[in-house]
This record gives sequence, structure tokens and C-alpha cells, in this order.
Amino acid sequence: MDLLEQYRKEHPEAFRPRETRAEFGAHEYGFLIKFAIRLPGGGNVARARTILLGAGGVFLLVGAVIFLLYGGDQRPGPTETDLRRTPPLAQ
Repeated sequence: MDLLEQYRKEHPEAFRPRETRAEFGAHEYGFLIKFAIRLPGGGNVARARTILLGAGGVFLLVGAVIFLLYGGDQRPGPTETDLRRTPPLAQ
């Protein structure tokens, strides 16, 4: 009897297939999905993903509107007359 057969007879539990349990919350889903499921109306994973996708779209839309309204420097630069009137800074 070879060494592997002897070990197999002495320790049969080492050669049994492992049972894998897919528990909710055991790294199966991310934090945001689990959080959205716990919210009222979250329901299941598909509903939570829809909620998060909708929330992301709303945030993207609000950010684009804010950027269009307030983005960029809207003040005009100094004119040549302004530059001549202002003395240079002492260094």
C-alpha cells in the first residue's frame, strides 16, 4: 500500500469535496448593494442595482447642470489699461 492510500484510509475527510455556502453578505455583493437592499423598498439584488443606477444617473445629471451653470471662470481678464494702472508687485 502506498503512502497516499494509507493517508486516504486514515483521513477520509481530507478527500471529501468541500461544501460551499453562498451566504448573503459574505463578499458575494458589495457594500452599496447590501446597503440598498436594506433600504425600504430595496427588495432584492436586481431592485437594489436599479436603485443605485438611478441614483448615479441623478448625481451625474445634477453635477453636469452645476458645471454648466457655475463652471469655468466667468470674470473677464485684465485689460491693457488695467495693467498699466496697476503698479508691479515688489519682489
